[in-house]
Amino acid sequence: MSAEKKVRNRLKRVNEPTRISGQSQEKISDYTYFSVYDLEFVEPSEAELKAAAEKAAQTKKGTGKTALDTLTLTISGNEFAIALQASLLDAIRDLLRYELGKLKLAGADENGKQGIERAGHPEVKLWFFEKRADATPGYSPLKGEISFDLMNLVDSSHLASKGSSQLIKESDIKALSAKIKTVFNEGFKWERGKEMIVYHDWQRGYSLQIHCKSEAEGTRIVKEVLKIQGHEIRTEYLKLNKLIGTPKPTIPTVKEEEILGKKRKHKRYRPEGTVFYAYATLHLPSYGQKIALA
Repeated sequence: MSAEKKVRNRLKRVNEPTRISGQSQEKISDYTYFSVYDLEFVEPSEAELKAAAEKAAQTKKGTGKTALDTLTLTISGNEFAIALQASLLDAIRDLLRYELGKLKLAGADENGKQGIERAGHPEVKLWFFEKRADATPGYSPLKGEISFDLMNLVDSSHLASKGSSQLIKESDIKALSAKIKTVFNEGFKWERGKEMIVYHDWQRGYSLQIHCKSEAEGTRIVKEVLKIQGHEIRTEYLKLNKLIGTPKPTIPTVKEEEILGKKRKHKRYRPEGTVFYAYATLHLPSYGQKIALA
């Protein structure tokens, strides 16, 4: 198998849209050549978006293009390292777009309006814990957190007067609590693992990163979270981040060592286990107040 084919096979694991736009070789010595790849990070064209929308029987208004969506970079490396570098850069681009979106400098809503204002939107956080009897000896029970923002509500009358979001009311909190109790009952469990499902739908308040044992399990958890607000999953925002190469052991080789005169335990790497739903909270960011939901 040629080096270029190996690279293309590895790039299948990289989050779209990442494409090889060029390849060349630089001579290091008479016997050694170093491959150089031009990787292009671009959003789908309007024609591609339209075709995808028609295929899915959905409509999508506004592409929300920014300078981050038409970024072209040149990366040097061999066929074993290039996919990892591309994946990391793609993740950095997503992170930058998310942070800029919070500052109203990038992104767009479904109507093509630039900027995503996240300030003042209440945040829901779901908490999960492993049963103490199932915990790894010597470690605290595994826990999990999933949070999202309520983009149709704000916690300040001042913010409500400036935009289309409504001021949160006691009835909203009661309805939210009842829905969470329906979806996440006491026996609801989540199989945590080393893979990760990412779901970014910022216009609707979601930036989920679900550690899971399989793609199916991660997707299931995302769908359950979306049920709270009655949202359907948008597959174009769903990604599976697979580990490349041999993963590190969950329990570190050196479990603990003495640092600053105290024995300190090294953290586990993406520990696996079953966590159960425990409770939910609502955070009002303008006031720093937390409310128990369910």
